[in-house]
Amino acid sequence: MDHNADEFRKKLLTTFRSEAEDHIMELGSWLLKFEAPAFSDSPAAILEVVFRAAHSLKGAARAVDEKETEAVCQALESVLAGLKKDNIVPEAGLLDRLLGAVRTLEELAAAAGVESKAPALCRKAAETAAGLEAALNGADAPAAQPRTGALKSACEEPRPVPAEQQNVRVPLAALESLLRQTEEMLACKLAAAQRCEDMRGLTGDVRLWLKKCPATAADGAPAREFIETLRVFLAGLEKAQRGLLHVLEQDRRALASRIDHLHEDMKQTMMLPFATLLEGFPLFLREALHSQGKDAELVLEGTELAVDRRILQEMKDPLLHLVRNAVDHGIEKHEERLRKNKPPRGKIVISVSKKGGNKAEITVSDDGAGIDADKVAAAAVKLGLPGAEAPAKADMPRAESLIFRSGISTSPIITSISGRGLGLAIVREKAERLGGTAEVETTQGKTIFRVVLPLTVSTLRGILVESGGEIFAVPVAQVERVGRAARGDVRTVEGRTVISSCGRTIPALNLREALGLADPAGSGPGAGGGQFLVAASGGESTAFMVDRVMMEQELLVKGLGTPFAKARGAAGAAVLGSGKVVPMLNMRDLMETRRGSSAPAPRGAGGQRARERKKTILVAEDSITARTLLKNIFEAAGYEVKTAVDGAAAFELLRTAPCDMVISDIDMPKMTGFELTARIRADKDLADLPVVLVTALDSDRDREKGIDADANAYIVKSRFEQSDILEIIERLI
Repeated sequence: MDHNADEFRKKLLTTFRSEAEDHIMELGSWLLKFEAPAFSDSPAAILEVVFRAAHSLKGAARAVDEKETEAVCQALESVLAGLKKDNIVPEAGLLDRLLGAVRTLEELAAAAGVESKAPALCRKAAETAAGLEAALNGADAPAAQPRTGALKSACEEPRPVPAEQQNVRVPLAALESLLRQTEEMLACKLAAAQRCEDMRGLTGDVRLWLKKCPATAADGAPAREFIETLRVFLAGLEKAQRGLLHVLEQDRRALASRIDHLHEDMKQTMMLPFATLLEGFPLFLREALHSQGKDAELVLEGTELAVDRRILQEMKDPLLHLVRNAVDHGIEKHEERLRKNKPPRGKIVISVSKKGGNKAEITVSDDGAGIDADKVAAAAVKLGLPGAEAPAKADMPRAESLIFRSGISTSPIITSISGRGLGLAIVREKAERLGGTAEVETTQGKTIFRVVLPLTVSTLRGILVESGGEIFAVPVAQVERVGRAARGDVRTVEGRTVISSCGRTIPALNLREALGLADPAGSGPGAGGGQFLVAASGGESTAFMVDRVMMEQELLVKGLGTPFAKARGAAGAAVLGSGKVVPMLNMRDLMETRRGSSAPAPRGAGGQRARERKKTILVAEDSITARTLLKNIFEAAGYEVKTAVDGAAAFELLRTAPCDMVISDIDMPKMTGFELTARIRADKDLADLPVVLVTALDSDRDREKGIDADANAYIVKSRFEQSDILEIIERLI
């Protein structure tokens, strides 16, 4: 009985989460209409919609005993009821508070069903409800201004929901079509049963004649008569088999057609309008703009185009990053836009359009400052990327290529949400893993990111190749072309193997060597040439030499399972029509074999060397608790740590005991963290010393002071993550 009750509650919570998501999206999108430039109508219609959404969510929360959600909805409903009664538009401070409540409801919905919610979330829910009640009673409570912390929660990976608890909404017409095709499959089932019966009949006839043969011979029947009878039987058997083969071929074609149609309709059930992905973007953009004191409108175009739900899920975070990138690096502040003779309000446009047969092009553009090629080049030189040029020689095409490389960032300071140079690299990686591309175009005053993706996750087609005596499958989407190298086309230039093909010189690898396989006698092409395939990723190409390119065919791909999920170069296992299982390769992963041999050591490796050399970190912090915590974290990571109780003591210590990095609080006696950073930058012996500010101060003004003082990173204590600060240290020393 208890087991049944638990199962029922799980199903109920699944339904609640889906319903809550709809109500919360409705609350946020309709409340934002009050800020629309064109809004001038009576607020009654908007207030009615949001009031009903809050009321419905409250009832749903009560049904599943989500008390925190119910309390926030009750307070929200009371405020909205007051606005409805007077038919007034909420003033800016109250609107901030209402939208803050929507954010709190999002977090509560994500945690629905958890027996003991995080204390911080419970406190936030109580504070939200209390703030709304204070606003209702006219108390002079401070408005809940959006903070960067809200931005972080919006951009973090959502808590994974088990697959069995996820819901997909399917149009009724699609379900009816699937039902009809399922009924048609019954005919195939009956036909297959009949064919089996026919084959059993033929088998029985053959078995009967095999029994008759010895008996006929024993009775002394003339051999000629027996042979003639046998010939007639075999002729009839051959005719029956031809007829059966013809019918089986017809059945095969019918079955293939029905399966293809069924598969296509099943894919349609996974299609959702692109607009469903963007439902939370207006609220996210509002918070991002407010956190930086900027203003811009969001324009959505072509969002009715339907895209596979799985692609939408994969691309949500990359698109959020592109929007945040437009706010961080594109849109200027009000005064700067006026100085450049631009409209005071910026514009960010997300446009979706169909491209070709099964492709969608997503563009994210802004009318901001554009990409600074010199800053990109300087970041690449600092990172030590091969082929990076000094800023004086930088050009825009090269900058557009470099900006997607991991570690490249033009942000003047590292914070908890930006400046690490990972976002755009992830955008391109996600797009390419889905069989698409990501590119950027920029001019002075405009930047356009173009992401081209398939509309659906279609059946995978692969190219079968043989290398080192083994067969491998390569996804067609990752292959630029295949070819055969003539004698002399493969040569060595500056110690690296290259291949000449179609007027280009392409870096080359032997696939067997890239996979670390043994070299069977006589395998592997050498300078004499051989077959190859060219893989492309991130604007770069690599030729992989193979023993033989076999064929292209449709493949059924299965996952490798937990023990092998992170195996280098492996994307899965491909099941061939014969039933043979072969490895499915990830060519982009294998291309890192070539890049890694020329690229600088990764940051993590640098961090390891730093630990071996016992790098020294100076911690300036007036709180003994915080100072002890940081000291323990850094010592556990292998660093030597010195401490100071304020900025003045830290600076004196630096003059007598050189360190490799300073981690400093801001609000300290005698000398603040800002002043300490400025003193370090003004000292010719210490000017290049990395400085990281770790503080409770979270305002835009404080972050700007950190940038002005030339700090390398700015970490807010309320969002402090041990792994984050260790990663920043590894990047800086």
